[in-house]
Formats: sequence, C-alpha cells, structure tokens
Amino acid sequence: MDVNQLLDGMTERQQQGILHSGSPTVITAGAGAGKTSVLTKRIVKAIYNSGDPESVVAITFTSDAASEMRERVNKLIGPELGSRAIISTFHSFAMNRILRPNWGHPYLRSLGCVGKTLAIEFSNLSLDHIRKNAMMTGLSQSQRKHLECFFEKPNDEFSSWLSLTRSYGFTPMTYFQELATQPNFPYSSIEELNNENEKLVLSDVDSSMYSNIYFLKTWIYYDSTLRERESIDFDQVLVFSMLLLEKERDVRIKLKQRYKIFEVDEFQDTNVCQYRFLLALVGDGKNLSMFGDIKQAIYSFRGSNCYLMANINKQFKDLVITNLPDNFRSTHKVVAAGNAIAKSMKIQLVSEDMIGHKESEVMPLVSRYDNEDQEANSIVNKIIALKSSGVAPQDIGILYRFNKLGQNMENYLISRGVSYRRIGNDKGLYEEPDIRDIVIYMHLIFNPYSIKAVRCFFASFVEFGITTGILNSALKSFRSGGHKEVNNHQLLSYILEQNLCKPSTKNHLSQVLKMIMHCSGRTSRISTFDSYCRDMNEQYANMPEEHCKEIENRLMEPFWGAVRDFVKELCTIYAERYKYMFYSPEDRKRRLNTSKDLAVKHFNLIFNACYEESLSDANLIKYICTRPLLDKVNKKDNEENTTDIELMTIHASKGLEKEAIFVIGCSEESWWKEPEVKSGTDKYEEELRLFYVALTRAIEHLNFTYSTTRVFRNNVEQCDPLRFLYLLKDTVTYRAVSHGEETLFSNMDTLSINKDINHD
Repeated sequence: MDVNQLLDGMTERQQQGILHSGSPTVITAGAGAGKTSVLTKRIVKAIYNSGDPESVVAITFTSDAASEMRERVNKLIGPELGSRAIISTFHSFAMNRILRPNWGHPYLRSLGCVGKTLAIEFSNLSLDHIRKNAMMTGLSQSQRKHLECFFEKPNDEFSSWLSLTRSYGFTPMTYFQELATQPNFPYSSIEELNNENEKLVLSDVDSSMYSNIYFLKTWIYYDSTLRERESIDFDQVLVFSMLLLEKERDVRIKLKQRYKIFEVDEFQDTNVCQYRFLLALVGDGKNLSMFGDIKQAIYSFRGSNCYLMANINKQFKDLVITNLPDNFRSTHKVVAAGNAIAKSMKIQLVSEDMIGHKESEVMPLVSRYDNEDQEANSIVNKIIALKSSGVAPQDIGILYRFNKLGQNMENYLISRGVSYRRIGNDKGLYEEPDIRDIVIYMHLIFNPYSIKAVRCFFASFVEFGITTGILNSALKSFRSGGHKEVNNHQLLSYILEQNLCKPSTKNHLSQVLKMIMHCSGRTSRISTFDSYCRDMNEQYANMPEEHCKEIENRLMEPFWGAVRDFVKELCTIYAERYKYMFYSPEDRKRRLNTSKDLAVKHFNLIFNACYEESLSDANLIKYICTRPLLDKVNKKDNEENTTDIELMTIHASKGLEKEAIFVIGCSEESWWKEPEVKSGTDKYEEELRLFYVALTRAIEHLNFTYSTTRVFRNNVEQCDPLRFLYLLKDTVTYRAVSHGEETLFSNMDTLSINKDINHD
C-alpha cells in the first residue's frame, strides 16, 4: 500500500497527524473530529514503515475499543499483516508482554508473585470474599466499629479506595512510606502499624487519616491472602509490571528493543501508574503518539489525572501538538454550545474552537419545569414527537448525572408505551430489589392471572418452601381440576388447602391471601374516574360534554385524593404486614420506622406518573399491571432490544452519538454529589467537562431540562438551575413550561427563579 493512499479524504490537520514522525506527538481531537480514523491510519503507516509489524503497539482503555481498532486496521491492510501489530489494553499488554515472560523474576517474587505460573484472580465474588475476610482479620472489632463511624459500607469503600490507591502505583510498603510523611503519623514501621489492635486516637489529623490507616491494615492482609493463593488481582498486573520496568534496567532495555512504536488512545484518562508504565517503555518518546481530549477527561474518581496530558510538554521538550478542530458529528448550533462551555475550562492543552460542518435551524433548548413529574412528562411528549418526525428510537438518548435521576423517567415512558433500555451497569427503577418486591406485591393483588407474579413471590419468600417443582406440580393439578385459567388468588388458596407450604408458614400464607383479597376488593370503586363517579352515584360515561366538565370540576380532586389514600393504605400494609412477615415481632418493631419511610419513598417513585395522568387516561389497575415484573434477566442486556431509546448516566454515554439528546436534572441540587463545590476547583472543572461530554453526544436535537422543585427524602425542596447553564449564553433558547403553557426567555438570568444565585 502506498502510504499516500492513507491521506485520501483527510483534512490537512488529519494528514499532519498521520504523517508526523521522529518526535513525541499529541493529537488532540474533540468530539466528532475523526480521531479514530487518524489513529487507525497512523497504526497502518507504522506497520508499513517499521518493517516489523510486531514492534508496533497500540494501547487503548477497553477490550471493546481494542477489538474495534483491530477490525479497522485489518479492514485497511488485511488480517495477515494487521493482526501482527499489538493492539491491546494496558492490562493485556502488561500481562502478556511483561509479567508472563518475566514470571519468576526475583524482583516480582519480592513483590509477592510467588506462584509457579501467572495466576490472576478475576472473580469479583472471590475477590469480594477475600476483601471482607481481610477486613475481619486485619482489623480488631473495636477498629471495625470505629471504621463504621466513617462509612455505612466499609467493605465497598475499601474496594474503591484500594483501586484508587493502586492507580498511583502504590504497594502497601510504599503507601506506608507516603503516610509516614504526614504530620502526626504515629507509626515508625509498617510492622508496628500492623500489630496495632486498639481503636485509633489521633490528634490534629483529618478524618481521612483514620480510614487510610485502617484500610492499609486491611490491604496488608488482602495481599497476604492473594500471596497464599499464589495469585494476583487485576490492579496488581499493572502495578507490578510498572515497578518491574522502573526497577530492572535489563528488563526495560529488552522490551524497548522489542517494542519500538507506541500509539496510545484516550490519553486524557491515563492514571499515574499507567503514565509511569508508559514512560518506562518509551524512553525519549520519539516514537510515541498520544491521542486525547482534555475537555473529555471525566474519570478522576478512578484515578485518571488530566494534568498528565496538560503538562506533557514538560515531559517531552520536543513534543509536537496537532489539534483536530473539525466536528463532523454535530450541527453548528450544537458545536457553538460546546465551544461556549469549552471556553470556561481552566485546564486545556489547546484553546482552538471546534468547527461545525452541519447546518440546522434547530436551536439547543434549556427548559424549566415546576417539578420533576412535569419535566418527565414533557420529555416523553417531545420524544413521541421526535419519533413521529422520523427520528429512530435508538437515536434518542436521555442522560443524567446519577442513576437515580433516570428512575422517574421510566414510569412516564412505560405509561406512554415508549420502549426503553438502560445502558451501562446502573440499575433501572424496576431492577432495584426493594422496588421489585413492591411490584410483585402489587401484581399479586391487581394482576390475578399472572403466573409470573406467583413465581416471583415464592422465589422472594423461600421460607414458604414452594420450589419451582412444587409450584409446577400444583399448577398442573389445579388445571386438571377444571381450571382453564389460573387465578392467583385461587391458586394460593389451593396451595393452602393441599398443605404444600411448610407447616410453620401456613398462617403467614393465609394472612397474605387475606391482604390480597382485601386490597383487590377495594380497587374497583377507584380504578377509573368513571368507576369513582358511579360509586358516588354520578353518571359520567356517555354524557354530554358540558355535563362531564361539571362532574370533572367537582369530583377530580376527591377522585385523586381517594386514589392517593388507597395507595397510602397499600403502602402501610406492605410495610407493616407484608415486607417483614417472617421477622420476629421485636425485629419487625425495630425496623418499622425505617421500613415505612423507605416504603413511602418507593411507592411515590412508582406512582408519581399515575397522578399526572389525565382523567380520561387514569386507570389504576392498568397502571399497576404495566409496571414491569422483572426477573433476574435484565432487558438492557438483550441485544435484540437495540431499537429502544436509551437511558444512561453521562459517564456511560462517552463515545456515543445520538440524533437527539436530553440532559435531565440540570439543577444544582440534583447535579452535585458534594454540596458547595466552588468554581475553579478540580472537582468543578471535572463536572464542567462532564457537562461538555453530555452535550457533545447530540447530533442535532439538544435539550437541557431542570425542575424548580424536587422530592428528596420524602420532602419537597426548592432547586436552583445548574451553574453551567449560564455559560451557554446565546447559543441556546430558554423557556419555562408550566401546566402545558410555554414562555420564552432571552437568557438564563431571566429564566432563573432565583436571581440571587452566584453564576460566576
């Protein structure tokens, strides 16, 4: 292949990025800039020019990205040549090219790599067990209790802390040495710290010092357990490889002679350990190219450090920077909004604006609503309109800062028959165990022909002893008795009559059946507005419009009041009698207040969308029966559902593009995890970059929404608009929507209901 062929169809900047050689280079590429194409062609050029394809290494952050890159390279030059280059993640390269060939090296053995062969513990279940056991063994009872003063779930916190700490390349010993430099650190050796069994009492130290010491003790036992099992974990792969390269010159020289050209993707997400690993491999970096965009650096919680990219010119004095400013993805109006946000970023390697190439009359939109339910309902209306205009459902994305913010949307999407799926590792509303239990309870009551509800019920309450085999046998016998349709209430009665449950639980099952029958019998009078009117001796259906209006004006509030009262009754029965039926009276009493508060919160989440329905659409039984009764197979994991609209956190959206994007929950109260984050701090800057990532996912339709109130811990609180919205200035249209009425505003200050907020 003539290398010049690689330049066909590329812009001048892209050509510069492909052709540069002889010194370290950074290729900065914003959203939609064609970065992947440039990276692919640089790899192909390196394969041809090097004369040794196996000396070319391309490193990216995920296995999926590495597989995609390999496919692109093979498509350009064929798999026979393309597959000879090393295209992998940091961890894969470290494991297969450094640790495995050098296993048994004295330095690795000194770090704890004592097995005869490289064995990596990948099982999260096994590692979680080791971490929990390490905390039980490494800390005394008084120390564990003290740790619980700082964290609700110490084991989870330790897992996150350990991963973050090792992202800096620490081992227990080097981390102890780091702590020892802190004022008032009380231990002179790691052995002294490890032998301490008393609760720590330290003076003039930050509370984090307590957790750091306790976690270090736990870490020592964790590493010891892995050593006994003659295995290492995923993080240790990179830490041990990096340390081996830094400490052992012979190993380092051998690897440099073998691997000569490095292409590193997503460099803005590099952590300190990966950075040190890379520097040890590339030396003067003359054959190193780094691709990234500091404006999209959003993973500091994993240890990523965007300053490594921002200051890379200090590491390599002869560094050449090539910026790719063109945005081929989004319309020029979306690009303008992105540029407005980028201008406010403090940490930048280049300050050049993106250049949009797609024309459109559609302006990005900031919308204010009175509450979260109006916000969700309006978004669903907009989605339905977009679908009607020809936008494919899978080209519509709803993004949010935290998983919980997406849960209210689910009810409105379900109620309007809009199919959706959650992307990433976050759980949907109806996947939450507490919500799933409530839905099972409601389906038992209001969906009497759902066999799945009965199966889920007995799977949740194993105390009854009704296994799948017993239930299937009962169903077969029940049907053979002349019951063509299986009514759950009758089936539960049959199970009781035949003494199929454990004798000790028969009274409990009888009480459940009474609850179900009681609640089910109460429903018919308020199932719809018409049924409520009939119960009130008022004729509503098929009456003249004027008469119906009069009835609606008079009975609408009492009807919704009756529905809310009934839902409250359902909630009380669930919390007081159903949820903890197998707990002792003392235990139940102890849990009751917490149980009630949680039940109120969860019932509100489930029913909020119901209260927003019009009288003509209101149907309580239908609403309940359309709440999904999920088993353990999550719909979002099924590939056949890729035609649904997608809900995801902003972090999960990185790398995606959608015709229409809704960034919801854009209020100060909903966005920030920690209160009072000051402008200009690293935390503020990262959240600003996250906001930028969200908006640059949009191709044409970009919507930011927020509500002026939200329900938080069962209380209504006022909300202020997110500070970042003020940075958009004249690149968006501003509007307020209240009860279906829309009012346009000229800027964010006039839209805001709180004029006193500081918008710096």
